[in-house]
Amino acid sequence: MISTFFWPRPEKSAGHFFFLLVSLGLLSIGLILSLAMYGLGKTISQQVYLDAEDDAIHISQAILSLEMAALIRESSPGIRQVRIEEADMPAFDKRMRNFLGLFDIVKIKIYDDKHRVVYSTDKSIIGMLDKDNRRLARALAGFNDSTLKRKESLLDMAMEEKFDLDVVETYAPVSLEHGPVIGALEVYKDITRYRQTVISLGRKNVGILAAVLFLVFTPSMLIVRSLTIRLSILQEKLKEQASVDSLTGVLSRSEVLAQARDRVFRPNRRQNDSHEHAGSNGIIMLDIDHFKGVNDRYGHLVGDVVLKSLAQRIVTVLRQGDIIGRYGGEEFLVVLPESSMASTRYLGERIRRIIADNPFVCERIHLPVTVSVGISCFAGNNEQDFSLALEEADKAMYLAKKDGRNLVRWCALNMEAAPSYSC
Repeated sequence: MISTFFWPRPEKSAGHFFFLLVSLGLLSIGLILSLAMYGLGKTISQQVYLDAEDDAIHISQAILSLEMAALIRESSPGIRQVRIEEADMPAFDKRMRNFLGLFDIVKIKIYDDKHRVVYSTDKSIIGMLDKDNRRLARALAGFNDSTLKRKESLLDMAMEEKFDLDVVETYAPVSLEHGPVIGALEVYKDITRYRQTVISLGRKNVGILAAVLFLVFTPSMLIVRSLTIRLSILQEKLKEQASVDSLTGVLSRSEVLAQARDRVFRPNRRQNDSHEHAGSNGIIMLDIDHFKGVNDRYGHLVGDVVLKSLAQRIVTVLRQGDIIGRYGGEEFLVVLPESSMASTRYLGERIRRIIADNPFVCERIHLPVTVSVGISCFAGNNEQDFSLALEEADKAMYLAKKDGRNLVRWCALNMEAAPSYSC
């Protein structure tokens, strides 16, 4: 089924190829735009993230520089630690909020080297230990550590709850010049306002890319469409040339057999047809008697006229659904769907007489022509029955020639009650 979809019948291949090409083009454009949107969004988001991380590190360094005296205490000679005296806390908190208010900072934490929170804009967590925080451990080991998180809700420095935030959390080590790390700062920088900017820039750039792709793709598809239309017309002409005998105008050998199989083997044909002979099919095979003599005596042009005129005469006595084709050089095949043996004999005799009783006229030459006719009939609707019927009709035709030509004959296998004709 998949192979049929990708490689349909030849008569449908041009249109199907164009459909596949357009589908593949649209799919490619969609994929390009999706990847461009994703890549551009990632690139912009990454840059915003890096800028936020850089800002957080610089803010940490500024806090350390400005608040060195309030933050760093000497616990013993030569040993310093991060600590804020309780008496200094209100003034320190006020200075932090005023300073951080200049930036998009929603929260800050200051840790000592024991993982204890010595200060936070969220006063409820001051004094708490955060022993299992690996990112804090990295900062206390001397490394900056940042990550982008989406927070469903968060208390800002004004202790107001904000929802659906994009926050860059950055841990930065606290150390004196050429000294050990004695603490860490955790800075929460709000970059939510960039979210819409990223989306807007992404849409704008992808829109431009889509317009460019459309301008490139459309003319190409129009050219391909024009070529496929021409190809379809050429295919139709080639199909017509292959299916119709160019001389006689009736079907070619391959096409008459194909159409016969299509009609005879059609599913549920018997149930759908109310004809009294539904399910029975007739075959007439005929050959022009002494046709080589016509060509030898009068020339091939006269022979061609005879073939063409003979085919036209046969067509005039056939029903609308009957099928006729040129089976060989001077041999013709007629398939009669829903036809009994008696009806097939009758039509075979009628064809013989319409040819034998009316000489052909070509360039003032009245040329008598006769045909030998073989008929058969079969009731099956499968390939084996059809092939057997063809073989029987062919044998009957040669029997007519053997018996004297200008006769209608049938094989004994197909005998049934039917009128007799004097041949």
